[in-house]
Amino acid sequence: MEFRLALDESLAKKQVPASWKDWQGPARVSVAIRLNRSVEKGLLYCFLPLGEEGKAPFTGYINANFYTKMDRRSVDGEISLNRFFVSSAAHLCRHAINFLIEQDWPESPAGVVDLLCWSGPHVSDIRRAFDSDERNIVEKLVLPTWDAGTAVKWKAVKDTFIWDVSPNSCLSVEAIAEAAGAAILSAESVCQAERSGQNLLSPCE
Repeated sequence: MEFRLALDESLAKKQVPASWKDWQGPARVSVAIRLNRSVEKGLLYCFLPLGEEGKAPFTGYINANFYTKMDRRSVDGEISLNRFFVSSAAHLCRHAINFLIEQDWPESPAGVVDLLCWSGPHVSDIRRAFDSDERNIVEKLVLPTWDAGTAVKWKAVKDTFIWDVSPNSCLSVEAIAEAAGAAILSAESVCQAERSGQNLLSPCE
């Protein structure tokens, strides 16, 4: 069991108290996002919210049995058990991304962007959640692109372009998509990632 291996490693390294060897029952990990709009910043929970320093690596929420200090302000990412929980959260995000794409709700593109845009050292976690070879994420159909019609087309990053121009430009996203059939990221998705301070393509680069 991966959880027990991570716990045993943390115990061996004295990263968690010795009393944790008596852990009974399963560990719990969950992720959440808002579908009606993005949150300004993500947050970590250990059943109750952590402090300002306990930021999630994406604009959503992770709840898990993290080991924290008494002040519960943040999570030490060097602790093996905590790393296991974050990695597990990345796999949950992958499942949620696939679910939202399958459902194809109006809120799906925004939800997928929030779940996909992991930042900092945790970018590799979301990449590995899709494939043990991190480079293969460029093949996954996970980016919402603008379509000349009304439907969102899900494309792989290797087939997708960003066309960042003003709305009044003659060579608009809509014009290029309609004339050339190019897969261009929706402006809403790009803006959403920028508002969260993250690069939409960073998990895929």
